[in-house]
Amino acid sequence: MDTLLAYRYELYDRFENISSTYSFWNLQKELVKALLKCEEELIKGNEAEKDEWLYHQARLYSISEAMVWSVLETFTIRQLGKFESGRTALLPQKDTIMGIIEKFEPLANEKIFILADTTRCITTGDLIEVKATDQIHIYECKTSTPMEIEEMVRGRVGRQFSKNFWLQEYLERGYGTLYRADLITRTIEVDVTGYQEHFSLLDQLIEECMRNKSGNSSVLAEPGLVYAAIKYEEDPKEVDPELITGLYDFKEPFWTGLSGLVEEPRESIFHMPPLAFPISLKSKKLLMEVGVIILCYLDHEVLKDKFRIKGFEYTTSKEGFPQLSKGGDPIQFHPRFMNEIMLGFQPIEKVVNQMTALYDSTLNGLTDEEQKYINERPSSLKDFVNYICENYELTSEDDNSPGLISIGSKKLKQKTSIDLKD
Repeated sequence: MDTLLAYRYELYDRFENISSTYSFWNLQKELVKALLKCEEELIKGNEAEKDEWLYHQARLYSISEAMVWSVLETFTIRQLGKFESGRTALLPQKDTIMGIIEKFEPLANEKIFILADTTRCITTGDLIEVKATDQIHIYECKTSTPMEIEEMVRGRVGRQFSKNFWLQEYLERGYGTLYRADLITRTIEVDVTGYQEHFSLLDQLIEECMRNKSGNSSVLAEPGLVYAAIKYEEDPKEVDPELITGLYDFKEPFWTGLSGLVEEPRESIFHMPPLAFPISLKSKKLLMEVGVIILCYLDHEVLKDKFRIKGFEYTTSKEGFPQLSKGGDPIQFHPRFMNEIMLGFQPIEKVVNQMTALYDSTLNGLTDEEQKYINERPSSLKDFVNYICENYELTSEDDNSPGLISIGSKKLKQKTSIDLKD
């Protein structure tokens, strides 16, 4: 289906040339149309074309997710993707989506909006307004709107309201107990500025791969970390990882590839899609269309040495999760930290410093303010309603003052007498 490939190339170009809030919005509208077409074709059940349409669909989602990564910071994206959710089919809600587009079209010249259902990395809300890279407004768009708080916290609307409300409070405070969570979630800021990322190596790596008769190339990014590029027609299974790791004298090699950043539904919650990489558009297209495959090799022995120098022991759990300890029981980390090195092109030292700082912070316990919050957080529906009524007010969506979340035609905003950041 050469026409689909040509169409995707046009979309890649449009992403690269986004120059205004409206061109951002306009590309999303095109992606809605394209995703609806995908679903229509998949419903037809033509087995001969099914894989091609699934391949096309994954890349459409990845374009939309690259748009998210271009306007929001990593931390905010992770919070918006916290809630486990299967991808929502667009066809059954086509009229609703078109209604959302029509409603927000007049505002798209001035504001950045993200249509959540065109992504796999945003699992709450219908529409996200981007006020800053770390500041958002969540819209749940409804054909009928509960007019009172008591109505808004019940049933399906109540579940959506609670998810978004506690998420926004957490983003405002820097700590909080999220919807249906047992433990408090705390934001821990770690200064990891001043490190040189390895994205700058990719263009040359890919160019050499395409030029070399062998169909591959590799580069030692730093001791213990190698990136290799392989032309798609060269089967990566036939490229023995031991050839790479042996060349660079790796003692305990571990490797993975970039293809999951496009294909896997939840990867874009944690890692930047290739189209958003700070590299040339030519290289981005090759990665998106699997013209080149990037493999990443990490020597765990080097990693262990770096942790050891800082007084930590690095191990992995039975499930493969990274763990740190200082002689006692280990603390387990999300695998995204290792993938930050391998898929996010971050230097080893940066991630090591991040993990050790987070480890030390977890030993500090709760602050008095956090403990007070836990004690006072409403535990019943009645208390929840009272808490909202005491600290917030419902106003019209036409109210231009800052709000927290919107449900239908109503906006919830803080009363001016409190400041959650104090």
